[in-house]
Amino acid sequence: MSSSPPAPAAGAQRRPGDPSPPPGNEAYGRARLRTFADLGLFTLGVLYTLYLARPVLVPMLLALFLRMLFIPAARALRRYGVPYGLGAAIIVAGLSVLLGSGAYGLSGPVASWVARLPETVAKIEQEARDLRAPLAKVKRAVDAVDSVFTFGAAGGARTVAVARPGIGAMLVTGTPKLVFDLVIVLALLFFLLASGDVFLDKLVGVLQREADKRRAVEIARSMERQIVRYVVVKTVINAGLGLVVAGVMYLMGMPDPALWGFMVAVLNYMPYLGAAVSAVVLAAVALVSFPDLGQALLVPAVFIGLATVEGQLVTPAVLGRRLEINPVVVFVAMVLWGWIWGVTGVLLAVPITVSAKIVCDHVTALRHVGEFLGR
Repeated sequence: MSSSPPAPAAGAQRRPGDPSPPPGNEAYGRARLRTFADLGLFTLGVLYTLYLARPVLVPMLLALFLRMLFIPAARALRRYGVPYGLGAAIIVAGLSVLLGSGAYGLSGPVASWVARLPETVAKIEQEARDLRAPLAKVKRAVDAVDSVFTFGAAGGARTVAVARPGIGAMLVTGTPKLVFDLVIVLALLFFLLASGDVFLDKLVGVLQREADKRRAVEIARSMERQIVRYVVVKTVINAGLGLVVAGVMYLMGMPDPALWGFMVAVLNYMPYLGAAVSAVVLAAVALVSFPDLGQALLVPAVFIGLATVEGQLVTPAVLGRRLEINPVVVFVAMVLWGWIWGVTGVLLAVPITVSAKIVCDHVTALRHVGEFLGR
């Protein structure tokens, strides 16, 4: 009685006499390849949709995160007999007054520096001329090579330079849009706070299983607690860093120290990138404010030291490990959301990542993703 030849061992090379693999393996490979291709197309479609829907999604997300931040205050007012609608009006009015007062107080120094911007740029170029001296020879060599490759080009060719609008013009044209977006965010925040927990109650009512209802409530409450804790602690740390920077800038003789302290406090909500932008701005202001190059470079050096202490010692010690996200994940999230939504995406990158980690930690099938997002 004949028997079929044994299957080759795993990892063994196929010999000429071995039977061919079943045709199902080839179909399975094509199916897997088609699945990966569909997944890639779906990802690209989602990213493109997020990019196109930016005018709608960004205000909604900002209002949603602000709702998580202020809903405990609305619930506290509710316990004292204040309806959700009136409590929402009080919170939104207070936030509007705070933002308006800050904008009005800083409008004078900001307008002064914007008016002096051409003069500031000219002085920076003059100060940096000595620093560019070692690169002059390299530039001349590159120009010589470029002239060799462009030799014989038409001499009558004209170069058309498109004038770009200055920063002052961009501020003038961009301010109305910023105010309009801010009004939309505050209006959405009012309606979200005035509705209380209606949307969560509706979500719980839609779910059928009791375990899913408990999980939904637990995710919502945990997300509110963690976001409130992160934003409050981060705000206190940023305010402290801004006050320290303003005091140090005042002692070092920098003009408008309060403006630079406020700038540092706001930009510090963006990990890594905020400190880098602040250091560049402080270095530029110091170059045009101090005649001595060493004194000017001391300003960004001192700030980098303060930012390093804050980022490596103060923030980890205060926040602890409950909200620690992998630094690589944070950087990739900032690049991704910044590419999709610009500066607002960079500001929202950390809250979005923290929210995603909280959801993954509470869903059994996604806990490995939560472990990947954490340290």
